[in-house]
Amino acid sequence: MPLILQDRWSPEDALRLIGSFRCSYAVAAPTFLSDLIGPARRTRADVSSLRLFATGGAPVREELVGAAADLGITALRLYGSTETLVATCNRPSAPAAARRATDGRPLPHVELEVRTESGESLVGAPGEIFVRSPANSLGFLGDPARTAEVFDPEGWVRTGDIGVLDAAGYLTVVGRRRRSSSAVA
Repeated sequence: MPLILQDRWSPEDALRLIGSFRCSYAVAAPTFLSDLIGPARRTRADVSSLRLFATGGAPVREELVGAAADLGITALRLYGSTETLVATCNRPSAPAAARRATDGRPLPHVELEVRTESGESLVGAPGEIFVRSPANSLGFLGDPARTAEVFDPEGWVRTGDIGVLDAAGYLTVVGRRRRSSSAVA
């Protein structure tokens, strides 16, 4: 399948490319989806081919997911980090309520836990998100103290993000934990 890229972001150019190449899937931060919606509505651009838009890297508001749906675009919230890559993602088959309000379920081969300060697993309450997967990085080059703080010997990454894992396995990111002074924001 062809991959269409832009050297410099422009919502108007993106809409033109979507129409010309009949783009069907995009992955980008929520600001890019938000940037598309206004001009698409205003110009009545044909975005009918753009079925799915996976988005994360910043909070994804429920209103944004709804606005995308109004244009026929299924927004798929996701969660990940530099250290874990993509850990969770909603699937197109997920219930609409989950796609609007959660950051999805773990991808195949990804283990995810929400834990208390003492390390106990939580369901239905906020705690720190821990991820273990084959995609995890192994540490920070030249920074053994930070590596020891974030990566444990069993392969879990302590993300520093706060989330709630529901009984169906859907994660909702709700905040960020403060790190010690050795961490870089």
